[in-house]
Amino acid sequence: MKKKYLLLILLAMLLVPQTGWAVSFTINNLNYKSISSDEVKIEQSPSAGGDIVIPNAVTYDGKTYKVTSMERTFKDNVLVKSVKLPNGLKNMEYTFYNASKLTSIRNIPAHLEDAVHCPIYGTPFLKNQPDGVVYFSDWAVSVKGNPKGTLTFKEGTYGISSEIVCYNNSVGDVVLPQSLKVLGSEAFVKILITKLEIPAGCTTIGRNVACKCPFFTKYIVAESNPNYTAVDGILYSKDRKTLENYPSAKLGEVFVCPSGVKDVEEAAFSGNQYLKHIYFQEGVKSVNGDALRDQPLESVSFPSSFTSSSLLLFGCHKLKAVYCHATTPPLAIFPSKEVISEITLYVPAEAIDAYKNHKDWGEFSHFAAIENLPFSIGGKDFDNAALNVISAFLDGGNITYDKDTKTITLDNAVINYRGSNNRGRTNKYAFYVNSDGVKVNLVGDNTISASGAAGGMFLYDNAVITGEGKLTVTSASATGVFFRGPATISGCTLDVTGYTRGIVGSYVDIPSKEIWNTDLTIDNASVTTQVTGNGYPTYNLKSLTLKDCAILQPQGAYFYANKHNIVFSRTLSDIKDKIVIGKVVDYGVNVGTVAVNNTNNEGITGEGISGWVSYDPDTKTLTLHNATISSDKPLKYSVIYFSEDDMTLNLVGNNSVSTSGDMVNAITFYGNGTITGSGKLTARCDKDEAIALGGNTTISNCTLDIKSNYACIFGKYKYIARNSYWLSDVVIDNANITAETQEDQQPLLHFKSLALKNCGIVDPAGAAFNAEKHQIIGKNGNVVTGKIVISNSTAATGDINADGQVNVTDVTALINRVLGTASYSDAVCDLNGDGVVNVSDVTALINIILSNN
Repeated sequence: MKKKYLLLILLAMLLVPQTGWAVSFTINNLNYKSISSDEVKIEQSPSAGGDIVIPNAVTYDGKTYKVTSMERTFKDNVLVKSVKLPNGLKNMEYTFYNASKLTSIRNIPAHLEDAVHCPIYGTPFLKNQPDGVVYFSDWAVSVKGNPKGTLTFKEGTYGISSEIVCYNNSVGDVVLPQSLKVLGSEAFVKILITKLEIPAGCTTIGRNVACKCPFFTKYIVAESNPNYTAVDGILYSKDRKTLENYPSAKLGEVFVCPSGVKDVEEAAFSGNQYLKHIYFQEGVKSVNGDALRDQPLESVSFPSSFTSSSLLLFGCHKLKAVYCHATTPPLAIFPSKEVISEITLYVPAEAIDAYKNHKDWGEFSHFAAIENLPFSIGGKDFDNAALNVISAFLDGGNITYDKDTKTITLDNAVINYRGSNNRGRTNKYAFYVNSDGVKVNLVGDNTISASGAAGGMFLYDNAVITGEGKLTVTSASATGVFFRGPATISGCTLDVTGYTRGIVGSYVDIPSKEIWNTDLTIDNASVTTQVTGNGYPTYNLKSLTLKDCAILQPQGAYFYANKHNIVFSRTLSDIKDKIVIGKVVDYGVNVGTVAVNNTNNEGITGEGISGWVSYDPDTKTLTLHNATISSDKPLKYSVIYFSEDDMTLNLVGNNSVSTSGDMVNAITFYGNGTITGSGKLTARCDKDEAIALGGNTTISNCTLDIKSNYACIFGKYKYIARNSYWLSDVVIDNANITAETQEDQQPLLHFKSLALKNCGIVDPAGAAFNAEKHQIIGKNGNVVTGKIVISNSTAATGDINADGQVNVTDVTALINRVLGTASYSDAVCDLNGDGVVNVSDVTALINIILSNN
């Protein structure tokens, strides 16, 4: 019974005549329509003409209404000549549009709320206004003439009408006033501006206000504007839930709509000629009319939250793929079937039939299922809709994926991610690969950085990291790189830093059985792995195979299968700081049977080597520290062999190098070289020369005790076409050398020149190097054989020629030394102790002789 009464009441309400303020009427050929209980607007009135006075108010059916709005009142009117406007007018939309006889408008209000569409367009009244910005009330409604350069709107301007400046090739900048409140749709069409600065008070902006402007790249919005903001030059609502407009000349082929955006305004992207791929993230619900129109788009992706659009993809003639993740086909209007017939529509597999049978989406001819990609970045999963835009989710660089080869290419990519933990779940690694047999190809310098408690990179079974580039992976609190199964690192550079683990393999502990799953192969690659906390640079590897590379640091470390880790060679203890694996670099130095390279240079050991021997590749210096080296069958024809130019032998403490091998030297320099240091070297060579020089050589500050079967120090010498060539300039500086050979052999042989600094020949006394003969000549004029002693303790007494007397013959000898025609040591000739042998030493010698006399 109660329901019956309710139905009767509702029926009675429907039958009662409804009264209200919505009325329309005509007075004096003017058509009025109420817009509130006490206000009316004057609609289009084609019969009105002549000189018209608009009343401030009108009375109809006993009720008085104020006239506050005139919309299209005299649009296309050919009768009206002049109009006096009423007091209290608020809105004027197209009021006198193309009123071809209108010449006079009186009582123009000081302020209008709305004149977005120029009220006086196409009228003689407008034609009679001077060139420049034409103001009507407090609105800028038109620009006459052909202004150039900067177009400035005056302060006090409340609004700027739509299409105020169009197709002008001279205006390069627009200055909007701080007083501006309203900026009309398409206010500026195809002019040369590059930016628009929106003032704080401009709270209404129409659609596409810089339409088709070929150089317009950015909006700049005052920070205090309550309704709008700009991000990367793009105009958004203040809360960033609405994308208002994307600049028509903003560069870039890819745009990923920021998360948080729900609506895309009309004509938001219209006319941009650079965008090829647009990707709307989850949350976007509507894409309004013509938002995507007349663009060179090749792909566009809509999220599952997408529900509606109108006039979608008109004029996008290069479009190849449309992705729609919504399982229920959204409302949409598309171009004709002919336009979209070659476009492939990708949708969820379970929704393909729904789209095919839809009255609008069914117009597409090609349908395919959306497929997931085998990786995630920063906890975000991707499908093939993102193939062309994935790089936008990086913090720099590019990433691509080739489905056919299952290859991910990182090209100077930067990935930064903060996560919570790294228990193997997708969103807990900065970069996560979740499919078997994926290859990661490196180009340039790439970085993956995980903070919080996230791991750096996770790779599934049979993964390959390769390429000519570098990848740096860092985890501040967890694992650097985790390999779930077999993996290969080939040809690239990988630098891993973890907190507790660097490079980790998969390990499963099941009842009564432990299983290691990661066979790691490193092939011609450079790998550095380290930890910043208390952990292990490598961990839980089933095996480690090194091809064309070796463990460089710590030197001597190796993979110990029983511990599934790299260990120190002597103690078998796990390494807990840093491991470096790289290509073996030969340094061109042999010590006995050992070729020195970057795997052994810090402590060279081997057969016949004791003490400490090391090589510094930066300074090309081999250091012997209380070392004893003996070999009769070294790698090359010398116990120590230097194969490159400008190498140095540094002596610390007491050292010995010896050989009894046939045709084997103690030390050989292939090129220029240096023997130096504070220590001593005892060199013994039973069957050949002891030290063979390959070029210019300096021996300084050290002590050499040399005995050999042939020359003790042998300079580089060539005999070609009956011509002799001496190629070793030798400098001995502040050194002590004892060189002893057979009685008929020369201890020092085949020097091009010999300069003695801060030392001299003391045995035999008076011996000196003869530059013409390239030999050491005794004071008796004979070649010195058997033994020579050079000492840095020679006293400069004035006995230059070592005949036991200081007289005029020594003056002659010293003059010849100064002139370069004789070779006497600096230690003997530097009589005034200034480190230089010159004419002042001759003067000093004369003074010595005079003093003695």
